[in-house]
Formats: sequence, C-alpha cells, structure tokens
Amino acid sequence: VAFDLAFSLRNQWLPARALQATLSSSDSRVTISDGEANFGDIAPGQLGSNASDPFRLTIADTVAYNTSLPVTLSLQGEGGYSLDLAVSLQMRSSVQEVSGQISQNTTWSRDKSYLVTNAVIVRPGVTLTIESGVTVRVAAGKFMRIDGTLVARGTAEQPIVFSSSSTSGERWVSLSFTNSAVAASFDQTGRYLGGSILEHVELRDADTAVTLASRAPYIVDASFTNNSTAINAGTSAPRILRSSFADGSNGIILNGGAAQIEASSFQNLETAISGTGNPLIRANRFLHNTAAINLHGDAQIRENQLEDQDGTAITVNGSPQITDNRIVRSAGSAIAIGSGAPRIMKNEIVDNGD
Repeated sequence: VAFDLAFSLRNQWLPARALQATLSSSDSRVTISDGEANFGDIAPGQLGSNASDPFRLTIADTVAYNTSLPVTLSLQGEGGYSLDLAVSLQMRSSVQEVSGQISQNTTWSRDKSYLVTNAVIVRPGVTLTIESGVTVRVAAGKFMRIDGTLVARGTAEQPIVFSSSSTSGERWVSLSFTNSAVAASFDQTGRYLGGSILEHVELRDADTAVTLASRAPYIVDASFTNNSTAINAGTSAPRILRSSFADGSNGIILNGGAAQIEASSFQNLETAISGTGNPLIRANRFLHNTAAINLHGDAQIRENQLEDQDGTAITVNGSPQITDNRIVRSAGSAIAIGSGAPRIMKNEIVDNGD
C-alpha cells in the first residue's frame, strides 16, 4: 500500500525557522521513497504542516490489520534547532479478516468491510454490533453463529450486507441463532426494545441466510436475495416486517410457533412460506412464485395480495382462517384444502386455474 503522509505540528516554544524534516523507519516493512519535507517557519503557538510537500511511503502487503509501525520524524532548523519525534503508524486496511470466537462486546465499524474466513461465534452474554454501511463477505461453506446478541441496524441509505466471498458462485452457510441467543423483546405496543435485530440488512447467496432455533431476532426492512432458503425459523416465533424475499427455493420455513409475517414481499420463489405452526400472515404480496403458501396448522392468512403464482396459490391443512385476500391469475388452484376445517371468507378470487 503506497500513500502520502503529512504531519501537522504545533510549536509550543520559541520560534522555529526554516524547518526541514527527514522521515525514517527501523521496520523493514516500511519503504520510504520520499523522506524529505519542508515545514518552513512555525511561530510560537501556531501550526505548521508539510501538506504541500508530503512524505511518500509504501507498506508491505503482509502487514496485518491494526499493526503499529514505528517511524521517526527528525526536524532541523536555523539556529541549531533539532528535534526527533517517535511516531507510530496504526494500520487500518479496508478489509479486516475475522474468524473464531468473539468473547467480549465488539463493534464492526463502517470504516472497513469484513471477510469471514472461518466460523465466527458470538459467545453467550456477548453483543456483536454491526454499524450501518458495513459489508460482511463470508467464505464458501463458512457461517456465523450467534450464542449471544447480534445488533445489526443499517439504514435505507446505508444497509448492512451479508454475501458470499466466492467468485465462482459457491454459497456461504448461514447466520445462525442458537437456543442461547438473546431474542428480540418488545413492549405491549409491539415496539422493539432490545435483543437481537436485523434491520435494513441485505442477505445474499447463502444456503440458509438466517437459521433460528428457539430464539429469534427482530427482522425488519430486510432483503433476502438468491438464497437456497431465506429463513428457517426453527421452533421460534419471529416477527418479520416490511422485508423482501426473491429468487430462491424457499422463502420462510416454519416449524411450529406463532410467527408474525407482515407487509413483506415474496417473488420468484419455489415456495414462499411453508411448514407448520400458527402464524399470522398479513398484508404481504406474493408474485410469480410456484407456490405462495403451503402450511399445516391454524394460520391466520389475511389481507394478502397473491398474483400470478405458477402453481396453486394457497395449500392448507388444519383450521386456518383465510380472509380478505386477493388471489388472482394462479396457474393452479387459488386454495387447495388437504384436511381440516379452514374458515374461508371475504376473499377476492379471480381468474385462477383448476
């Protein structure tokens, strides 16, 4: 890495005139191609700089992130002025490789991206915070496991991105929340209070982007693209709001519990929502999926828009309530009932197949 280096110096003593500087280093990983600079005159109490005449350095590519490298700034001026200043250069590459256990509270900051080279495990009682705008690339076949808390809160302008580092299309495994992970908590009005959260997070190119056991983060304004499975909810009851799911085999797989899936979109999936349980599925849009909903249990399926499914739109077993939905132009049936006694009312069902 080659760069220019300039110093700002404040004179807190007598006038310094015609200051010339030499930069040197005892570290073989530092190559100084231009080690001479002119600071001119610096009056007492004033700042001087070599910004117009910077030093030129090259740091070896083998230098690890956060390494301190020693350099010496030697100053000479009129009247016998002479001063040597020891300086440490702290290396902060744009990519930080991460792996292993995180055993104390840690923040991944937006001034760099992160490359997961082997499994990353957030230990119980520990919080990993990821700032908005951070990109996390995960090596093929590797995963992140949350035994503690993950706070990943991006913004619409600066989302957090999880993707594969593979250049040949190989998938990373998963962002996995175990039974010891700290679930999201909410007040009586449903407002998020704390615990794990994925907000304005984009997850791409994974086997299963998010794997849950019995504890779930709050998933809000998230985007899942080109994953084999977007979310395997385990036995948890996640709250999923205003999120998008596109271009994969499975959107959300439920394994019991009472998930809340609202105001989200599902497009170009083989099956958008499937499994078992008693979820609330409300005010979502399903477009061009092979199947939109295939569930066993007592779901509430309300106020959804289901358009242009390539097969049967809704398949149910159990006693779900299917109300106030719009189901149009499915290649297969609008609603297929396997067993049970569903309650079906106030739906708009138009121009579907058999």
